[in-house]
Amino acid sequence: MKRERPSLIVRKTKRGLAPVSAFDEERLHGMPLNTECEVKPLTKRSRVQQKLYWSILSRVVAATEIAPTAGHLHDILRVELGYVTPVRLWSGKLQLWPDSTALDAMPPEDFSRYFDDTMRLIAERCGFDPLLEFSEGAAA
Repeated sequence: MKRERPSLIVRKTKRGLAPVSAFDEERLHGMPLNTECEVKPLTKRSRVQQKLYWSILSRVVAATEIAPTAGHLHDILRVELGYVTPVRLWSGKLQLWPDSTALDAMPPEDFSRYFDDTMRLIAERCGFDPLLEFSEGAAA
């Protein structure tokens, strides 16, 4: 069985890419010249942001009964805001399946935009700002 090598982490600076730790520097300098590497940005989205989102959805559902559960409200928000993939069933019927907002499925900048859009939509539909109403201590 082939063992996967640990990744090399670099940071973009004004001078170019720079290793972020001594381990990364050692790995980088140990590579032969002309070695090609794939560079992917690391997510900066936090579990705290996810926890705040789900806490607010749960509190909105409890306060308004706008949906049966926070999960249902999550589905409604994604469809209403267009975060969907059209899927044609074998019957020929077209359905919209909500896209994932999981940490590994949606980049941080997209989730931030999605989060802002959901808070705006909830405010429009419910008549109150969910961030002002429910966010204090929600992520604690």
